[in-house]
Amino acid sequence: MKKKMEQLKLWIQTHKKKVAACMVVILLALGALGLGLAGMQKENQKEVIGKTDQKKKIDKKQTKKTDLKEEKTSKDDSKKKETETKETAKEKTEVKTEEKQTASQPDASASTQKNDAPQTTGGSNGGNSGNGGTQNTAPAHTHNYNIPLYTQQWVVDQAAWTETVNKPVYEMVPVMICNDCGEHLSADNCWDHIENHALNGGKGSWRDTWEQQQTGTETSTILHPEQGHYESVVTGHQCSCGAIQ
Repeated sequence: MKKKMEQLKLWIQTHKKKVAACMVVILLALGALGLGLAGMQKENQKEVIGKTDQKKKIDKKQTKKTDLKEEKTSKDDSKKKETETKETAKEKTEVKTEEKQTASQPDASASTQKNDAPQTTGGSNGGNSGNGGTQNTAPAHTHNYNIPLYTQQWVVDQAAWTETVNKPVYEMVPVMICNDCGEHLSADNCWDHIENHALNGGKGSWRDTWEQQQTGTETSTILHPEQGHYESVVTGHQCSCGAIQ
């Protein structure tokens, strides 16, 4: 046995490529067998699922058929009940009409007897019987306009008016001011004024400067709108029946 095992080992070592090829072939064969078995299982599962789906569809169809049958039977029963109720109603109405006819026959005979009897009532009683007894006539309505009707009216407190506004206009103007008394000088009295200060021991001079002075007025008009308020004023009266005066 040891020799045989050693011979196998030597043969495997010398023929490594052949052994590897054989192993690959064996593995591929095993894989193919496994895939085939898996495919068979899947096909079997599909067949089982298809059969179950078909059974479900058949069951649904059968349930639908039974439901339709039940609906038809219920409709037929309801129609039968309706026809029976209509027939019973007709029979009742026929019985009632017959009873009325039988009841009206003795009244007719009684009326003939009354007509044959002598009339002993006076003219006033005959008039009342001809009118069919006392008549209920509604009393005539008399309008009473005691409900006031109000409307909102505009009352003017102050009419619209315009206002004129004068606005002064200021500008910077050159001026001459006396250095002694601060009076504003002009070209006409300038020399006389300064000479008078000089003769009286003053400086006798002036200064030129700018001063803001009113040079005119600007007029404008302002429009003031009408002012007033709303008041509720009585414009008519109404009756309780809806009539308006």
